[in-house]
Amino acid sequence: MRRMFVSTALLSLAVASAASAERVYVPLLGAPAADGRAMPTEIWVANGAQVKTSVAAGFVRGLAAKTRSFDVEPGGRMLERFAGAGEIGLVAIDADELAVSAWVPSADGGSVSEVPVIGPHDSYVAGAEPGLQLARDYDRLLVGAANVSDQAASCQATLFDGGDNEIARIPFEVPAKALVREDAAGRLGSQRATFAQVSCDREFYPIGVTTANSDRGDTSVIVAKGVGPNGTCQKWLTLTQSGPFWGGVLEGTFHSATRANPKGIVCIRMASNELRVGKAIFEWDVSVGPWSSRDRSGVHNLGYVFRDRYRSGVIGNVNFVGPNKNLAKWMQNYNMPRGTNTNAKAAFQATANQNVVYHIIYIFDAHNKTATLLVQDSGRNTLSTVSNRIAPGNGQALLLKPYGSGGLAGLAMVNEFGNYLGQHHPEEATIDWQYANLQIALTTK
Repeated sequence: MRRMFVSTALLSLAVASAASAERVYVPLLGAPAADGRAMPTEIWVANGAQVKTSVAAGFVRGLAAKTRSFDVEPGGRMLERFAGAGEIGLVAIDADELAVSAWVPSADGGSVSEVPVIGPHDSYVAGAEPGLQLARDYDRLLVGAANVSDQAASCQATLFDGGDNEIARIPFEVPAKALVREDAAGRLGSQRATFAQVSCDREFYPIGVTTANSDRGDTSVIVAKGVGPNGTCQKWLTLTQSGPFWGGVLEGTFHSATRANPKGIVCIRMASNELRVGKAIFEWDVSVGPWSSRDRSGVHNLGYVFRDRYRSGVIGNVNFVGPNKNLAKWMQNYNMPRGTNTNAKAAFQATANQNVVYHIIYIFDAHNKTATLLVQDSGRNTLSTVSNRIAPGNGQALLLKPYGSGGLAGLAMVNEFGNYLGQHHPEEATIDWQYANLQIALTTK
């Protein structure tokens, strides 16, 4: 058992219990070793409690997952095989999301590659085009998608070489609650893909797997992480430099939330290879429309800025919480272990009136290890201040560098405004809210 793969921080957080159980999916990738045999995907469930608990898990066949109960002693356990050797698909697990880890060990057991655990915050909406940064040295390349919806999906993988040139498009179909990955290397000949974008017409997670065979006959596996916005970049903003400062401005209304277009996505592009940011300031205006009819006291998004993806990449997620709770709040998990974050909140009663404009300022001060939210009125009078300590690491700096290629070339940060309809509770859509006058100011170290 490779228990050391599970971090101490995760183990202390993860208490797999029926009370906190939710459905997550782990892909069984079937990555081929040098001899052609499928390498196993190993699944570990941690238990940070002092007593035995249980989880339910099973291989998904069709829409039904025949789950069975597994006792998990304090510390945790490896779950047994769920499918036949080489079978490809999804394992459904009802457990605390933070308790589940998965990986593919190399053929010699000397290294592991983390496999995504697809939870409520990890999947992408239909039509999104997330990217996959692929290892450059590989013998096999598999690209595909995990379809976590209840309907069959039509998908496409677009492959790019190191010069951002499109070199292949691979269409494929994925049944409901299933995983399909295509042998891309076999279609490319002598061309080498370094980046892929995957899109599906159902809720999905992109899959990119490379394998490399050593002279000893061992095989190592690298599973690419899905990165980029949870939707299509509706606007692009390129950061420009003035001395030690970098910034950009979008004047006027850049997002009007409707049922047809509930979330606004602004993609931030930069030409520099890397920026070490001591302080990042994000400012924008919000006109609060009606509170969500699904849950007026739910979490209504003002703005969400992240580097590459939700896990360990959130610079700031700023929200109003509606009537009966009445809060202004933020969270961030930049450079923090999976499942951990820093957050702060304060009592604030926002007025749901489209004629009332709030000026939002979110300051991520990596140098001084603090984050602060200021809520101001249209005259720039501060109505609420919400501040707390953060631990950004990297010499107290926010590291930004382009990670996108192909259709996401130059992408370094994403700003999303509003939530999708039917998003994971308590996150509520902000229909008829207006977002305007975005300003970004970065001070480098």
